[in-house]
Amino acid sequence: MVSGGGGQEGGRGRDEKEIMEEEEAIRLSLTPHLHALMLASHQRNSCCPVLFERAAPTWWDPRFDSDILEGQYRQSSLSTLTLRFQYALIYIFVSTVTWAVYWSVLQTTHWTSCLAVAVTFAIASVSLYIYSRSQSYKSHQVVVSVVMTVLLMLVSLLPYSLYRSSPDDSPDLTPVAMFAMCIEVLLLVYTVIPMPLYLTLIITSVYSITFELLNGFIVDHDALHICVRVGLHICIHLIGAHIMIMTQVRMRGTFMSIGQSLLVRGQLEVEKALKEKMIHSVMPPKVADWLMRETLADDNDDATYYGEDGAILRKVSSPRASHTSDIQTLFRPFNMHGMDNVSILFADIVGFTRMSSNKTAEQLVGLLNDLFGRFDVLCKKNNCEKISTLGDCYYSVSGCPEPRPDHAQCCVNMGLDMIDAIQEFDTDTKEDVNMRVGIHTGKVLCGIVGTKRFKFDVWSNDVSLANEMESTGRPAQVHVSEVTIKFLPKDTYITEEGPQVKGLNTYFILGFVNKQVSVDTLGSCDDQYTTLNESKDSKKASSLPNILDCGTESDGNGNTKIKTMTGGGTKFRRSLAPAIDLPRLRLPRLYRNTDKAKAKTTSLPKIGSKNDNNLKLFAINGMSPGDLLTHRVSGYYTSSQSSVVDHKFVDMGESGCGAEPCSIPLNESLTRFHQLRKQSDLQLIKCMQQAENHRQYIEAPPLSHTTLFFVDDELEKQYRQQAHKPRHDSPPTLVSTHFNTYFDILVSALVYIVVTISLFMLFQYTLGWLVLCLVSTCWHLLLLVLCSSQVMRRENTGTSSQIYAKLTRWHPWHICGASIICLPLAAVMSNFSCSLSDLDGTKTFFCYLTFVSSIHLCNFTQLNCWMKNILATIGIVILLVLVSPSLCLQASHMNDNRNNSTLYSAGEMSESLAHFSYQELVVASVLLVLLVWFLNREFEISYRLSFHGSVMAMKDKVQVQTMKNQADWLLNNIIPRHVADSIKTTAKYSENHKDVAVMFASIVNFNELYDEDYLGGKEYLRVLNELVADIDELLLRPEFKNIEKIKTIGSTYMAASGLDAKVRQSNTDAHQHIFELMEFALAMQKVIEDFNQDLIEFNLIIRIGLNFGDVTAGVIGTTKLYYDIWGDAVNIASRMDSTGVPGRIQVSNRCAVVLNRRYELERRGQVFVKGKDNMDVFLLKGRREDT
Repeated sequence: MVSGGGGQEGGRGRDEKEIMEEEEAIRLSLTPHLHALMLASHQRNSCCPVLFERAAPTWWDPRFDSDILEGQYRQSSLSTLTLRFQYALIYIFVSTVTWAVYWSVLQTTHWTSCLAVAVTFAIASVSLYIYSRSQSYKSHQVVVSVVMTVLLMLVSLLPYSLYRSSPDDSPDLTPVAMFAMCIEVLLLVYTVIPMPLYLTLIITSVYSITFELLNGFIVDHDALHICVRVGLHICIHLIGAHIMIMTQVRMRGTFMSIGQSLLVRGQLEVEKALKEKMIHSVMPPKVADWLMRETLADDNDDATYYGEDGAILRKVSSPRASHTSDIQTLFRPFNMHGMDNVSILFADIVGFTRMSSNKTAEQLVGLLNDLFGRFDVLCKKNNCEKISTLGDCYYSVSGCPEPRPDHAQCCVNMGLDMIDAIQEFDTDTKEDVNMRVGIHTGKVLCGIVGTKRFKFDVWSNDVSLANEMESTGRPAQVHVSEVTIKFLPKDTYITEEGPQVKGLNTYFILGFVNKQVSVDTLGSCDDQYTTLNESKDSKKASSLPNILDCGTESDGNGNTKIKTMTGGGTKFRRSLAPAIDLPRLRLPRLYRNTDKAKAKTTSLPKIGSKNDNNLKLFAINGMSPGDLLTHRVSGYYTSSQSSVVDHKFVDMGESGCGAEPCSIPLNESLTRFHQLRKQSDLQLIKCMQQAENHRQYIEAPPLSHTTLFFVDDELEKQYRQQAHKPRHDSPPTLVSTHFNTYFDILVSALVYIVVTISLFMLFQYTLGWLVLCLVSTCWHLLLLVLCSSQVMRRENTGTSSQIYAKLTRWHPWHICGASIICLPLAAVMSNFSCSLSDLDGTKTFFCYLTFVSSIHLCNFTQLNCWMKNILATIGIVILLVLVSPSLCLQASHMNDNRNNSTLYSAGEMSESLAHFSYQELVVASVLLVLLVWFLNREFEISYRLSFHGSVMAMKDKVQVQTMKNQADWLLNNIIPRHVADSIKTTAKYSENHKDVAVMFASIVNFNELYDEDYLGGKEYLRVLNELVADIDELLLRPEFKNIEKIKTIGSTYMAASGLDAKVRQSNTDAHQHIFELMEFALAMQKVIEDFNQDLIEFNLIIRIGLNFGDVTAGVIGTTKLYYDIWGDAVNIASRMDSTGVPGRIQVSNRCAVVLNRRYELERRGQVFVKGKDNMDVFLLKGRREDT
């Protein structure tokens, strides 16, 4: 024993560490639910989306509704925004140098002044670039952006001050180049210079107004031209603002996706550890590893899913490929290993019936939980593997499933410690009970049988002999066989001879020879377990089975006998393994016909996700910061603090508002909500700050630098399949696929309308242009209507949805998108003719419209940037070809004198070129194309990054949900669902039930089939596994909803009905659950009949006993949870089986009174039932014809 102040301080240190870890787990689990709740509170209608998750209502300044999130976003996105700003500075530098070279080469009128300004501005750009790489820039980003924007705009307006200072001077920049420069400035400000949206709109609006005022007063006074230019400015602002808003919204959405992904990954680790502890509470790690491997393998072959009660369901339509010559493929996956030199311990509480006679259900379960909790600690301490608790019997082994040379010594030490522990228990509880321990060593078969309520178990004749050792033992002594005594060290224990059992000499161990030896034999695990005193204190705090308090010890389940007790009842013991002296038959040949074999190949207990299991949201009432330590929101565990019963978790998804929440004032509820929201935001930020690799998703996405395709081919394939499909697993935001597509088409339509109106105002229309305009307008309207229907509908069904789904596939959508974004450009090009002249402004506006149509190719971020860049380049190249002076001059010479009136003289042409410089147009066009290339690349990276963040977040959410489903499934395999739900909100579970029907069904001749001389009996247990699994599948039928499997005990199947109060309330008949259990018994007989058809030369015989009455249900254990029922009704049901007739169903007199309504019964007479003397019993004949 560890004692003293040092041990207590160490224990307190461990407790504080566990509390801190539990607090972290709680916060990780709570945060996603709060984020979902807050997002749902913003969502009102799917046709009116929020900008992004957790967006504030200030649409003019997109930001999070939490200053905590906003601050972290700015910090996380700073590197990306800085990089884009640096790219903008590089572009500005290149553009400035290009114009400087242009002015120097051509030596325009004021080329020296322009050169000086260009060089100065280039130096300023370089300086700002250097400054942007410093730490100081981070705190002055907006100020630097504003200064840069103002300087850029002033420099772009500077040529107006030099424009036509002398009537004979040609301008340094023509209106075409200045308009191209204006477009570049506006796009840079909107897209890559980081400023708030409202500030950007104000500055760019002022700039456009100033630009047009100067142009109107200095260059062009025509009202029509001014109107057209205003319309084009509106298009530029519309495109820029659309890109800016979508980029900001997408970046914030990506930030939330990455943050939630990292948050969920932290929760994933908690869920993973929880699942491992749960599965290790059902079976040892070695068996659990096999189960997990089998699950992963089967998930690739079978469609496996899970029922609400934790049972495994199978789709027969997807059988595993099998070969009839291979027994492994004819039967369900089966894990059973034979092991030698295993010591088996049975320990029985002497005097438990007397102790329980005056206890309530809660007291009884509490005492068992306290006592067995002490034994669990000893089991870990002595390197034993707990198998099961059977009534008041504790059952464990050593040397299995992992062999160890000191197995016998471990079991003997365990037995002696149990005797000491029960004496301490008597002192603490003022009871008078003792321990009788029996140990035998031999060979066993260990593994799992069944698919529901399965557990790790051991089978062999030696297990039965160990049971006999306990039943023939003495209180406060350890009864061991001569086989066991040979494995014990000499001169260590005080022994005396005992009676012979099954022809074997036995011995009683009274204790250790000396105390020093007893300490030495404990091994070196003092640092791995809690002392009994500490364990006792923890049990006083709470009797809830706390899985997370367990270490990583192996554990499991198994049954070799059952004991039931009542107030004045007696105990009954059933031997689970065949006795040694039973006659043996040779193994009958096993044959399962192919169809049935295919239907039975996958029902191994498997762990996987449950598709229909949605995340539950819990509201916490009356919670203080300290209270948060006592709960795990998902409900899989609670803390060991007694205050856990004072708090309620209300399922918002089902009940809406419980009694307590509704009684809380609104302002107090809002205050608590904001406190929890702040706490969850801090947790998300903490996860992002702790994750060093979260920046790589923003700064270095997994994309090819050349093609921008995902490096992972599977991810690229997934992107192409899902990039344009609406997601139903997330609430609608502005960047949701259907909204994004809708606004892209809307912006495109508006740009097209402005361009079309401008063309009608400036140029003479032709028949070809009218046809193109009509077709283009109809195409836009069709897509707008189609997208509007998807936006407005909550459920997208019908013909329009099918058309939309086909159009938004990868290649069809690229064709559609390319046609839409090219329509303005095509419309402009269709109006070209050699009659265009700069004298009337037509050629100038032709260039204006081409420039605006070209930047429109920055729209539709869903489309591949290479396609848009190529289209933009083609458009600019066509412009340069069409407006080249040589093209129209050659055309003029080819025309006859009939066109002389429309052609200009050489002098007029020279004057026109003075206002329209082709060389200048080439420079402006190339710079504009470079900007379009750069922006398209950045926008596709942003879009793909957003998709990648969503995929990663969803993948992590699915993994966490899978882990939660697995943990739920494991918990529901150990404990019925209604009991697990109760344990989530209370510190313990024990409940009295009225009129519960209990059934025991035994394969009476399985012992005759079982033969350890053939493969150690393994193949016989495979047969048992198939049979039990077939019976388990009956429980999946809706007509057996009232029935709950309790356990299997060797070849005996135990079930009960009427334990779930909610299900009983929905029954139409008060005794419906009893009738269901009888129907279940009849179905079992049919299963046995069908099963026997697959066995050759042997028929299994089932014997069933049934009774109903009051029972006590409870969950016991500390590191290993076990659900069981006790009561006189259970005892009598067991006797109905053991005294029954093979092949028949025997019921008690009380049960017969109820069953007579629907079934024909025959009176068998009286049979002796231990503890009840003679009882009237009845045998089932069949169903009544009139029911």
